[in-house]
Amino acid sequence: MLSIPGPTISSVSFPCFAVYKAHQKTTREFVDVVIEVPKGSIVKRRPDGSVDFLLPCPCPFNYGSVISTSASDGDPLDAVVLGGHLPYGHIGTWRVKGLLKFVDAGVEDDKLVCIQTLPETDCLMQQIVGDFSIFDLLALSVIFTVYSQFKHLVNVSRGMQGMTTFIGWEPYE
Repeated sequence: MLSIPGPTISSVSFPCFAVYKAHQKTTREFVDVVIEVPKGSIVKRRPDGSVDFLLPCPCPFNYGSVISTSASDGDPLDAVVLGGHLPYGHIGTWRVKGLLKFVDAGVEDDKLVCIQTLPETDCLMQQIVGDFSIFDLLALSVIFTVYSQFKHLVNVSRGMQGMTTFIGWEPYE
């Protein structure tokens, strides 16, 4: 797991990925994601479509939630979908590459990282084109480290307490 310097959380468990992995026999390494924040948008929406807040800069990836899941925060499991722009409300089946471990106001709020690869494709070229690189991992690490600071300010303005931090990366195997 990639760790980013900052607070350590040794006493917190992260069941979200374990729950996801427990369902691998049915979902395998693909999940259905509905896009809530298209790549390039500054509007962060809730799963119900209402506006949550405005981002300080355009989102560098597609962001949404995994259909028919429930995370520790009560919302569907969050998902980052790397690749080209997808419109708001788009539903697609994407390959899971790993999990970003995140805590929001003291509550586990992990995010699956997915790539735009077709589930029925075994073609080597499609795997190369739609694969995940160390540069993607570094970019996500930097983005979520900065985002955690911004989200902490949003939480404080809403009277929410608890730590908000990006913890690291866990690859899907």
